[in-house]
Amino acid sequence: DVVEKLAKIDTIVFDKTGTLTSQGKTDVVFHPAPVAEATLSTHEKALVASLVQHSTHALSRHILRWLACESGFESRHFQEWRGKGIAATVAGHTLRLGAAQWIFSGKNGQQPALPTSAASLAFLEIDGHYRGHFVIANHYRPQMPEVLANLKQQFEVYLLSGDNASEQPRLAAFFGQNNGSTRMHFNQSPDDKLTFIKNLQAQGKQVMMIGDGLNDAGALKQSDVGVAISEDITAFSPACDAILAARSFDKLARILRFSQSSYRVVLASFVISFLYNIVGISFAVTGLLSPLLAAILMPVSSISVVAFATLATRWLAHKV
Repeated sequence: DVVEKLAKIDTIVFDKTGTLTSQGKTDVVFHPAPVAEATLSTHEKALVASLVQHSTHALSRHILRWLACESGFESRHFQEWRGKGIAATVAGHTLRLGAAQWIFSGKNGQQPALPTSAASLAFLEIDGHYRGHFVIANHYRPQMPEVLANLKQQFEVYLLSGDNASEQPRLAAFFGQNNGSTRMHFNQSPDDKLTFIKNLQAQGKQVMMIGDGLNDAGALKQSDVGVAISEDITAFSPACDAILAARSFDKLARILRFSQSSYRVVLASFVISFLYNIVGISFAVTGLLSPLLAAILMPVSSISVVAFATLATRWLAHKV
């Protein structure tokens, strides 16, 4: 069923963080709050590590690697909100990590000036006090330019990102414009992504969404085909139809071409089977086929169709 849907896709929507960016190559810097300590203490790092280890979000994975310490504490009441962040009680301390709008909601005058950065930001709060923010500078997958160039030859390609638009100039060369309107949309909440997919489908588009985490779950489920890309295939969104290992990202265009070819093989198999039976029935009604010969030809017809489908699919697999 999914392969059949893949064969009909005409529009592809990408998430950015963790999808176009690589989780393995990331620069993380912590900027403390003006009234806080210069950096995180060893105890605070252990608290934060105990918090982020429960999240599958790409930014949480980056921060956990940067902390490079044992968590050592049990997290209680862990919660993860789409498009907002994560929170838990760790060793008696209440920790929240996430978007600035969420961390500083209802705290008039406490929100610092947001840094103008092309990186992703994650703000940390400990026991109700702003402790500082992480700046995560992402590195795009080296295969991205080639993959997008190949896909744009056949599909409409869009970008939906929850981050700010600081990366737009850099990505413009890859996504371009559609009838004067941009194909890139930033500061997108999970609901915004879901609405965008619905609008494309309302225009008659067959949409494939490629994301990586909880923030994309609604869009992945709404799309005609939802693909979760993952560095670790044991951690993925359950809303997806397929899982794409990050190391196979460069094969995305080939996967789509192979799905289209496989779908045509299925249709051709039906045609062969139909013609085979028409010829057989034509002989049968004239009385030219004995029951024994008919009994032999019936399984032979099935075997021939299966053999055709198998050989044709294997040949196409090598061709693409």
